[in-house]
Order: sequence, then structure tokens, then C-alpha cells
Amino acid sequence: MEVLQGPEANETVKRLKGWLVGEHCFAVDGQQTTLHIRHVVPMAQPVGTFCEWGLGLDGRWRRDRDDALATLAVLDLGFNTLDLLGVRNGRISARYTEGDTLGMRRAAQALVQSIRSQYQVGDLSLHEADELVREYVRGRGRRPVKLSVPGGRQDVSHLVATAVDVAASEVLAFVAQVLDSNKVTVGPDSYPVGARVCNIGDTTATNVTATFVSDGAINPYISLEGASTLSIPSLPPGPTSHPPGNTGPTPDNCTDFYFTAVITRDSAAYDTTQAYHIEATADGLGIVSTPLNRELYVEKLISQNRNDVLSFSGETNVIVGHTYVYTVTAKTATNGYEQLVTSVDFPTSCSRSSLLRSPTIHLPGQPTTRLTPMLVAGIRTSDPHPRRERIVVALGQSSTPAARPGATSLWSTR
Repeated sequence: MEVLQGPEANETVKRLKGWLVGEHCFAVDGQQTTLHIRHVVPMAQPVGTFCEWGLGLDGRWRRDRDDALATLAVLDLGFNTLDLLGVRNGRISARYTEGDTLGMRRAAQALVQSIRSQYQVGDLSLHEADELVREYVRGRGRRPVKLSVPGGRQDVSHLVATAVDVAASEVLAFVAQVLDSNKVTVGPDSYPVGARVCNIGDTTATNVTATFVSDGAINPYISLEGASTLSIPSLPPGPTSHPPGNTGPTPDNCTDFYFTAVITRDSAAYDTTQAYHIEATADGLGIVSTPLNRELYVEKLISQNRNDVLSFSGETNVIVGHTYVYTVTAKTATNGYEQLVTSVDFPTSCSRSSLLRSPTIHLPGQPTTRLTPMLVAGIRTSDPHPRRERIVVALGQSSTPAARPGATSLWSTR
């Protein structure tokens, strides 16, 4: 797995194909044979183990249907490598798939050191030690494992058992680390936060801008990706203020400004906050903002591996200046997190997103032109005093599907 997932994976696959694709001539039992290889699909060794376990010689699934949908783990332990392959619903789960340069070599090395220390045997090779380990495993630890040492042949099964335990403890630690769904190195680290701006006056607002402002001490674990100020050329007037809780399409006199908050992948980020507010203004108007008692809070949730994103659908061929609708369908457990949010963080440098349910700002200045601040999806609101918007780093739970449609407008090719 490490070879196919590491930084040199693409180059490794390229070289492998270059070596195998083509014509190969060799002899089998004195008979000349030519093999033509036209296409090569490299796969990790544990994938072959999974296929051998589940597929028949005809290539069809031969086990129960429940096995095909079960969550499975294939552990492939070699001499120099250790691979863990996670499979969910018949598909490889990248989150629970990883490899390392860790294998039975560790047991052989530990055994060589133990025998050298106890019997002063310094010429035992790693492969000879590996054979002793294999003999021990084949006998299930019940048969003696003999080795010629100064003074005669000795039973070294107790040393082999200790060496195997050393390797086993490292293997278990590796598996626990890969299966730890609460680790900060996997999962999302970017979350949309923003405000809906509405012009409820009777004149068009021009050069409407929104600015994300960090308040108080700067949290080194929470930062913005992209610009902290976003703008649109104009916003027409209208009667709709679209207060929080309203559903339906974004009114013509409203627009959503999204900023992307990024969490540093560091466990020290948990339970830290960043106070903030979002300001909005337009030509000839004053500045309004969201309430000043809001903060982004990095909350640590204990994952139970019951959340899932079922699908993400929408147009794949897009044109600058057009608006497209995308739908994310996700699930969580019954009675799971009441405020769990699933969202897509489109880059704010080239797109503007608008959810079918979202927050608001009202612009003051001219008597009838206003913008209203409210929070949007991706950040969650809890205790009203103070009002806290929570960014989730670790997730947990899953069961009831929910579709969340939203529209994205492309306005730049950058």
C-alpha cells in the first residue's frame, strides 16, 4: 500500500508498466514461449487477498451478499511490509487503508539480537531467524524450536516467542493508528462560514462588499483560505429580508458571501476559538455587521464511524458566468448530532455559493437600503448567550439520508 500511496507512487507505477508492457520471451521446460502484455493495472497485494477470499475462478462473487456489503479489513503482513486494506460496501475505503515498512523483519531482528546476547552467536542471518519464526508459528508455539549454538542444540522457542510478541505489538499499534477515526490527519479541515446580504430598500446597492474580521487574539490554528473581502458589482432592491429559518431559493435582492475557515491539523486545535464578525457595506452606505458575540469553536467529537456522504451530484462541464445546482446527500445516526452539517467548500476565488437555506445582513445608510448578517451552513449555532458557531474537526455517527441542494455561480477563471 505504501508503494502505491506514497509520494513516488506515480513514478513507480509508470516504471512498472514500462517494464511489463510489451513482448517477453522465455523458456518453460525447454519450450520457447512468448508472452504479449498489453495493459497493466497495478494493485496492492491485499486487494488480491480480498479478491481471492470473495471471488470464484469465474470472477464472480461467491460469498453471501452480506459479506459484500460488510465492513472488512485485510491485513497483509510480509517480511518488510505491512498493509491494511479497508473495504466498505464492496469498495476500498481510503480512510482505513494504509501501508508501512513494518513486517516480520522486526521479529527476525529482535530474535537475532536475543540469540547474540544469550548464546554469543553472531552469524545468524535475518533469513535464518525468519525460518525459526516460521517454524515456531507452524507449530503454534507448542513444539520446540532448536538451534545449534556453542555447547550443542538448544530450544530457543522462548526467545522466538518474545520476538514474535515484539512484532505483534508494533503491528497492533499500526492497525490501531490506521483505524483511529478521530485522528486529525484525515477528514475535513475546511469549513464555509459567511453571511447573507439583502437589500430591502428601493434603490440598487452598488459595489457591495463583505469582509471577514477576526476579533481579539488571533488563533494560530484557525485561518482563512483565500481573500477576507468579497464583493459583487450590485444588488437590486426588494422587500424580502429572508430571516434565519426561511427556506427556498435565495431572493433576487439577497446574496451569500462565503469565506473558508481552515483548521490546522493539530490536536492542539481542539477546544480553541476565534471571535469574529462579518461586515457589509456598499457605495454611499455605512457599515453593518453580524453580532459581535460570535466565535468559531473547534470541537472534538468522538467518531463512531456512522456518518457517511452517500453522493455528490451536479454538472461537471461548467461555463464561467452560469449558475449550477449541486446536491450532497449524507446520513447520520438516528438521534445523532442535531446540528451536524454536510457542506461543500467551493473555492471563493472563482465561485459564489448559495444554499437553499441560509442566514442574513441588512445595509443601513439610505433610509430604505439595508443588509442583514446571519450564519450559514458548515458552521453550527448553539448556546444563544454567547452565540457560538462551531467548526467540527472530528465527526461521528450515521443513518438517515438527507439531501442538501445548493447553487454555485462561476464568476472567474482564476
